[in-house]
Amino acid sequence: MTEMARITTLKEEGDIFVIEGEAAGSYPALRRIRPALSRYRRTFIWVKSRYILVLDDIRAPEEVEFTWLMQSGAITTLDSAKGRYLLKKGAGACEFQVVADRPGAASIGQSPADNRGNPLGWKQLSMRTKSKSWRLASVYDIWKRGALSVSLANANDAIEIQVSGNGIKDMWVWRMAMNQWEPALLNGKVADAEFSITEKDVPPPAE
Repeated sequence: MTEMARITTLKEEGDIFVIEGEAAGSYPALRRIRPALSRYRRTFIWVKSRYILVLDDIRAPEEVEFTWLMQSGAITTLDSAKGRYLLKKGAGACEFQVVADRPGAASIGQSPADNRGNPLGWKQLSMRTKSKSWRLASVYDIWKRGALSVSLANANDAIEIQVSGNGIKDMWVWRMAMNQWEPALLNGKVADAEFSITEKDVPPPAE
């Protein structure tokens, strides 16, 4: 099980909490469909009272069709060109935006999620692209600040991610992990505070 997925980073500092995991081992080769994924790294960045930022680094040894999914009781498209959507379930709602380093075709359909064979009736957002790698950033306005947006741009050996909105203009610099279980390096400037993930921020070995 420890070769399927494990935590690669876990750090809390002030109002920022980051947890990252590697799960490529959970996506083995499927005969005549696709090779095993070589990377599926996901980083959650929780910035209290501001936003949740999610970073995805997905790779394969050859070109494949990647699919990025989001499920909710209901999903409404706010601006498809900018990747803006509204998630709803019961009385709860959350706006989010997803951007990527290469374009993807998006569609909303019925989710296959079920409970012991009984469909849950949820909706599912699917984004697809063909490539050997795909990097995505998505931001979630769970504190309902309004007008949150995220951008992603390549910068030398890193990716720069900006989160902006009402009273927010934060910058994150994301450097890909070199090896399977190493943490990705992360530097953030949030308001007047700075936050970083370095090679030293590695959790205890999996057992």
